[in-house]
Amino acid sequence: MDRRNFLRVTGAAGLATMWGSSLACAHSTAAATGASAASPGAFSLSKVGLQLYTVRDPMAKDLDGTLAAVAAAGYHLVETAGMYGKSAADLRAAFDQHGIRTASGHYPLADLETSPETVFTTAKTLGQEYVTVPWLDPSLRTADTFGSLPGRLNKLGEAAK
Repeated sequence: MDRRNFLRVTGAAGLATMWGSSLACAHSTAAATGASAASPGAFSLSKVGLQLYTVRDPMAKDLDGTLAAVAAAGYHLVETAGMYGKSAADLRAAFDQHGIRTASGHYPLADLETSPETVFTTAKTLGQEYVTVPWLDPSLRTADTFGSLPGRLNKLGEAAK
C-alpha cells in the first residue's frame, strides 16, 4: 500500500469511527436518561433532514428518481430550494409519494416582498412551517439594506401569521 492509499484508508476509518462514536454516544445518552425519539430534545436520525439545494442538479434532471434516492438514504425531512418546475401541489404529491415532508423552504426576498401571499400559500401547500431567505444578492449587501432588513423581515413575519 502506498502512502496516498494509506492516508485515504486511515482517514476514512477515522471518520467512520468518529461518526459511529457520535451515534453510539447519542444512543447511550438517550438510553441512560430514558429519552426516546418522542422526547423533546432527544437525538434521532428521523430529525436529520436534507437541504435539497445540495441535490439541485439531480432534482432538475429527475425529480422522482432523486426523491426516491433521498428517501432510500433515510432522509424523510427536507428543505426546498426552488420548485423544480412543479406547482406546489405537484411537488407536495411527489414528497408524499416518497414519504418525505418539508419543514422549510428557500424563498427570494424579492418574491416575499412583491407577492408574500403567493409565497405563504406555496409554503402552506407544501406543509412548511418556515420560510427562509437564504441569500442576498451582492448588490443588496449594503449598510442601508442590512439596516432595513430586520424591519422588513419583521413585517413579513407579521404577514405570515
